[in-house]
Amino acid sequence: MKNKTAKTFFRHLQLIALFSFFLSCTGDENTENVTIEGRWYHYQVSVNNGTFQNYNHITNCSKDYLEFLQNGIFKVVEHNDDGTCDENIQNGTWDLNSNSLLITINSINTPAEILQLDSQTLKYQYTDEETLDDIIVVFKRN
Repeated sequence: MKNKTAKTFFRHLQLIALFSFFLSCTGDENTENVTIEGRWYHYQVSVNNGTFQNYNHITNCSKDYLEFLQNGIFKVVEHNDDGTCDENIQNGTWDLNSNSLLITINSINTPAEILQLDSQTLKYQYTDEETLDDIIVVFKRN
């Protein structure tokens, strides 16, 4: 009788463990609400599927960045390398539909495909209209 009770006890333990496993794997790990809005600093670039090259920010200047603001407002901030660190700012608009990103600056539309978007990384691909190069750019939050 003790042997049967022990088997029943261990069977219940196995069921409880299995039930706990399924409860812990409900997909809550990826419920982070990620948005493209905010400031993204240049990090890396690849041309025509080449090796990713680090973006060289100008020494002693603030980092260059993109900023996606509410209501579809977009701006690019880059710094002069003439020793002044003056900011060159370009304003435009952005629109995101699933993984399709459209950036418009000076009436020029640049469609891009988002390859990665999480809390720290934005990675997208687009075709340079002048050179027809395929460009992949990576940005980081900080």
